[in-house]
Amino acid sequence: MKSDKNQTLTLIGIALLIIAGVLIFVSLSQPRIYETDEKSVSSVSRATAKTEQAARSVQTSEKPSTQTETTAPEFPLDINKASLSELSSDPGLGEKKASAIIEYRNVIGRYKDVSQIMEISGFGEATYERVAPYLTV
Repeated sequence: MKSDKNQTLTLIGIALLIIAGVLIFVSLSQPRIYETDEKSVSSVSRATAKTEQAARSVQTSEKPSTQTETTAPEFPLDINKASLSELSSDPGLGEKKASAIIEYRNVIGRYKDVSQIMEISGFGEATYERVAPYLTV
């Protein structure tokens, strides 16, 4: 009788282990759905832009130095159309501020006036006055 009880308990234990294994397998094989917020999407956008810029700089450093057909962007730059590299070439803007201008452009759609760049964090009147002559809409 005691051995029947031990066998039953052993079978119940094995069944529980099998059920646990199946549940773990099912939970790990299901696709994940993640919710995102604006802040994380913005962080990913910034990281992507930095990665693309780094890739461009690596590509340009691998090219032979005999390349003489580099044309500087013409000023003033249209902030609704300018690329990151064009905006970065503005004497008063670096890559970080140029990226912020493009990100804000993606948020609002189009700039109606150059002074809208003062709505971007990090752009005050001093920065605006320094870069405004090189920008247009």
